[in-house]
Amino acid sequence: MVQFDARLLKYLSKEDFRVLTSVEIGMRNHEVVPTCLVERISALKAGLARRCIKDLARAKLIVHDNKKYDGYTLTYKGYDYLALKALVNRGHISAIGNQIGCGKESDLFQVMDDEGRVFCLKLHRLGRTSFRSIKINRDYLEGRHRTNWFYMSRIAALKEFSYMKALHDRGFEVPVPVDVNRHAVLMSVVDGLTLSRVRELPSARKLLSKLMDFLFRLTSVGLVHCDFNEYNIMVDSTGEKIVVIDFPQMVSTSHLNAMELFKRDVDGLQIYFAKKFAVEASWKPEDLPQFERPDEQLDKELRSSGFSAEQQEEFDSQMHEMFKKAAEEEALEEGGDSAESGSGSDIDSMDSDGEEEGEEEDDEEQEAREVEIPEWVSRELEEQLAAQVAASLTADESKSEKVEEAAALAASSGAAVEMQVGETEEEARTAKDKARMKRKVKKTLDRKRREQPRSKAVANRNKQKGRQC
Repeated sequence: MVQFDARLLKYLSKEDFRVLTSVEIGMRNHEVVPTCLVERISALKAGLARRCIKDLARAKLIVHDNKKYDGYTLTYKGYDYLALKALVNRGHISAIGNQIGCGKESDLFQVMDDEGRVFCLKLHRLGRTSFRSIKINRDYLEGRHRTNWFYMSRIAALKEFSYMKALHDRGFEVPVPVDVNRHAVLMSVVDGLTLSRVRELPSARKLLSKLMDFLFRLTSVGLVHCDFNEYNIMVDSTGEKIVVIDFPQMVSTSHLNAMELFKRDVDGLQIYFAKKFAVEASWKPEDLPQFERPDEQLDKELRSSGFSAEQQEEFDSQMHEMFKKAAEEEALEEGGDSAESGSGSDIDSMDSDGEEEGEEEDDEEQEAREVEIPEWVSRELEEQLAAQVAASLTADESKSEKVEEAAALAASSGAAVEMQVGETEEEARTAKDKARMKRKVKKTLDRKRREQPRSKAVANRNKQKGRQC
């Protein structure tokens, strides 16, 4: 369970929340947000941003990670602080009380506003080790392959708030929704206990009929609860008033497994009442609804999981077109069988006409090819061809002469170019040799100049030693 301590909330500055929000924004496309990206998004000076990052890491609102590069990730505690800050700024929360519940995917706390009204704050915490199959069982990802648990918790909170608001507006026994931000849902407090903690019921059969009526009313608006058990049903002290909670997993009645999920809810409720309160259900399997499309389609309005109404209409239209095409093909086949006997002779006559036309075209081509050419025409053609051949030969000879002259010129120019290139190479080589000799002379002179003062100093030292001796 994630520890929730809101005492630090009043000590955090605007810059701290700015950096915390920057880490949240960076986690949309980063598993670990680089430190330079946090500074860039927060638009703070480097020194101030790093100080805020250090303070937030010390308070465990973010975690440092330098396995691949230097960066930070958000924690559920930091995500809680962001949601609380937003709700506080809206005026819905001024004080936080004790924890009143803990489930497999959420924590519940008592909160109070400025006017003294008490609410229930539900913080979704998907990703716990006891509940990680949500990626398989629910369609929160919507085709995405990778995401973080904070995003999925936010989707669950938004779904629950939208379901509660729609059902409460239509008179269903659900908590009163107040506000939602990120993974936090603010709702009214329900006076009572969960059905699992109730030991005795004065009117268990009446309560069972109310619960069954609630399930059937849900299907009348196109929804199935999918988790209708004793832990999600609140009962007051009299055992007559009920309130149903926990809605993120609801699906549409158009879902492929909607009937199976509905039967599971009904059977689970029946088995629980039979074991604990010795009450048998009065309904029969044939009393189950057929999930016909209702006039008020909440599943389409709320985009519930499953086979949507638009997909249902498209599927119905495609099936209608398929049946229509099949009927047309059958009608064509029946008409073709009856007309085969009468149309056989016409087809034969058409084939024979086509063959005759093809033979006539072949005869005309052969006649055109067999036409004799007169002698005077052939002599003129021969003379013209001879003149063309002689002209082409003379042109080829002139071209070859020109080509030979060009080749000779190219060879002479190439030799001249080679001579020039050779001269330039020799000049460059001599210039390099001269420069190399100059460098050597300079080095020797420098070395002698450096050694000369040293030799003079040694000679003076020796003279002094001789005088002393």
